[in-house]
Amino acid sequence: MINNKQIFIAISLILISSFISFYLTVVLILISLPIYYQKKLRLLNKNLEKRTKELEESLENFEYLFNNSIETMGLFQDNLCVNLNEAGIKLFGFKNLEDAIGATPFDFIAPESIDVVKNNIINKSTFPYEATAIRQDGTLFPVLIKGQYKDMYGKATRITSLLDLTKLKKNETELKELNNSLEFRVKQEVSKNIEQLEKLQQQSKMVAMGEMIGNIAHQWRQPLASVNNSAILITKKLKKNMCVQKDLDSIETTVQYMSKTIDDFQNFYKEDKNKVKFNTQDIINKTIYIVSDLFKNNQIKIDNDNSDFVLYNYPNELQQVLLVILNNARESIQQHNIKDGMVKIKTTLDKTTNKLYIEICNNGITIKDDIIDKIFEPYFTTKHKSQGIGLGLYMSKMIITQSMDGELIVENMTNGVCFKIILDAEVN
Repeated sequence: MINNKQIFIAISLILISSFISFYLTVVLILISLPIYYQKKLRLLNKNLEKRTKELEESLENFEYLFNNSIETMGLFQDNLCVNLNEAGIKLFGFKNLEDAIGATPFDFIAPESIDVVKNNIINKSTFPYEATAIRQDGTLFPVLIKGQYKDMYGKATRITSLLDLTKLKKNETELKELNNSLEFRVKQEVSKNIEQLEKLQQQSKMVAMGEMIGNIAHQWRQPLASVNNSAILITKKLKKNMCVQKDLDSIETTVQYMSKTIDDFQNFYKEDKNKVKFNTQDIINKTIYIVSDLFKNNQIKIDNDNSDFVLYNYPNELQQVLLVILNNARESIQQHNIKDGMVKIKTTLDKTTNKLYIEICNNGITIKDDIIDKIFEPYFTTKHKSQGIGLGLYMSKMIITQSMDGELIVENMTNGVCFKIILDAEVN
């Protein structure tokens, strides 16, 4: 049996062993803590050195960019300049950096822009804005300003960048003056062109009037001969006391015909600039009537298909174009001695596009490829100078395209030429 003494000794040994273990643990902890914290401290120091180096490099890079920027850059703390780069010192005319240190933002700004700058500083605006700056010698110049806010050197710092706009504004002024000058010159050229166009229109009208007088002469030649014959017969009959009433009636009829002819030509030259509805065949038939004697005398037939449509446009101007094209066809047939001369007029409607096509084709002769694109140019003519000045087709093109909002084109066909007038149509 285990006695009390043995139990006591056992407990004492256990306590001593526990105490020694605890003591050894404490000793080990006390020995290892400095080693741990020393490693930790070395690591912290290493990171701190690395961070410090990075900050120093970053500051060096900033200072390099700051001092070598082509823009003016300044640092302001508590509204006082603490740094200004070389571009800024040169731009504002300071002798050196020390002269700029301590200046307020408003020492760089002209009086008329102080309120604008102050408002942007108070609101800590980071948007660029224009202002007027002032140099040390008092000269003013336009600038573009932009501010950024950063903590630097342990203080809130405003980084102000500034761009000189003098050259840009000068270029804008020069460009504006150039645009004004160009606009003036364009107006001058337009005025000249309008004046030239008016002259061309006047010349064209005179040519058309000459052609009209020729048509009147042909229309009146036979009636005048008839009146003259009737007058001779009346004279003879009066001498013989014969009845002359029939001859007088004939003269009256002939004079009425001649009067109607004058009315037709007069209507042709009316300055009617109001669009109206009219039948295409009415205009085509009136034009054919005007040229009919000249065509008959030259044994040239006109074949009109009599298709009728309604247009909302200028009837007199369409008649003028038709007259020019018909007279050109007649002259071409005459000039080339074409036997069995023929002009065909065909009117068709394209229901898909609602376009009306008036085709006037003749068997005169085809137009050479090297001049077909020139026949609508002013003063271009294949006729002798005594026969024309080359304005009829040019003015016809102008009338159709600019006044009637249509197209006038020309195409060669197998044995002649075809002119096409294309206009917006209203179906009857």
